[in-house]
Amino acid sequence: MPQTGQGIAPELIRRVLDDVRTQGKTVTSMCPIVRTFIEHNPEYSELIDPEHPGATIGSHQS
Repeated sequence: MPQTGQGIAPELIRRVLDDVRTQGKTVTSMCPIVRTFIEHNPEYSELIDPEHPGATIGSHQS
């Protein structure tokens, strides 16, 4: 379960990414919250589609 004060987003993202991994699929991350989650949890970085990464890790929009 998520820790107090952190909301449910990290747990939902983790569950979705775990499901993506189980299915052998990849993701195109368009959401900055998901991008930040993956930056802080690099064990999920291999799930980013290399051809269509979306908002890539480490990219910042001005």
